[in-house]
Amino acid sequence: MKKADVYAKHNRARISPKKAAIVLDMVRGRSLSEAKILLAFDQTKAAEMILKVLKSAEANALNNNNLKPEELYLSDVY
Repeated sequence: MKKADVYAKHNRARISPKKAAIVLDMVRGRSLSEAKILLAFDQTKAAEMILKVLKSAEANALNNNNLKPEELYLSDVY
């Protein structure tokens, strides 16, 4: 069985790429639950935006692809 690629993106994010990259590097390669916890306790604007997109990707995976939430992880984040 081929692994399913699920994604979500944020268009026209009004934040500098350098500020977002710091937060993205923090969560890259982690499990979904671990990344959500890290982002929830980070008080930056970038963390809020990334958490919102992460929740959207989680909903896409659960509703459209019928994947289990405990098997989800962040493979590519940019």
